[in-house]
Amino acid sequence: KKSGLTLGCANVIGAPLMAAGITFLLGNAAEKQHLGADTYKRLNGLLVIYAMLALFLVALVPQLNKNSLVPIRILTTFVAVKGYLSGLNDNGQSFFPETKRLWKQASQVSMRFPPKDISFADFLVLLTVALKKTALAFGIVQILVSSGLKRPQIAPKLSQLTKLTILGGCSIVIACSSPEDEALVPLNILVSYIFSTMSAFGIATASTPLIMAEGLLLAFCAMPSTLRGFRNW
Repeated sequence: KKSGLTLGCANVIGAPLMAAGITFLLGNAAEKQHLGADTYKRLNGLLVIYAMLALFLVALVPQLNKNSLVPIRILTTFVAVKGYLSGLNDNGQSFFPETKRLWKQASQVSMRFPPKDISFADFLVLLTVALKKTALAFGIVQILVSSGLKRPQIAPKLSQLTKLTILGGCSIVIACSSPEDEALVPLNILVSYIFSTMSAFGIATASTPLIMAEGLLLAFCAMPSTLRGFRNW
């Protein structure tokens, strides 16, 4: 029986670790009254989406609630919503117009081809995440249509979809932010960590050449954030 930190464990903790890192950054921003900055409004919004997806995952798999995860997710959602609204209030902004502006900006960064405001490497990272999320969503729909609400089959895909949502969201936040933003160093390191562990786990457990190729692609996706994170340390 293996004990300690395994490759699978390092892969699984990626999304909660990133959520914890974002929460820490938002706490520092709140102390400095920086929640009104676009970067922190985006991070608060991303944390709301992640917490709600994670809450749905816990509801789908009741066994996960043994560790009281539902109250934790609800609290996370409440804190993130409060932080987002505080950022709007600091700047005297209205909820819907500002949310629409941030969403439109994020969509333009992630969907424009050829990429205009980001590097081609960053565009490939966002495209990879988008394709994986689409494949997972299609897989969930297939299960629902063919077999109904099969929780054991849906839960792993929803877990991966939740991880990719916070990973892709952080990648978009990085792409939209100024290079001098102090939050970018830890965000880049967290993004690099998740891509690296996903890649290592995928390569180590690959059963087909296609899965091996996907692991190598994820390793490539880790490189831009790794270089930025340690370069600006």
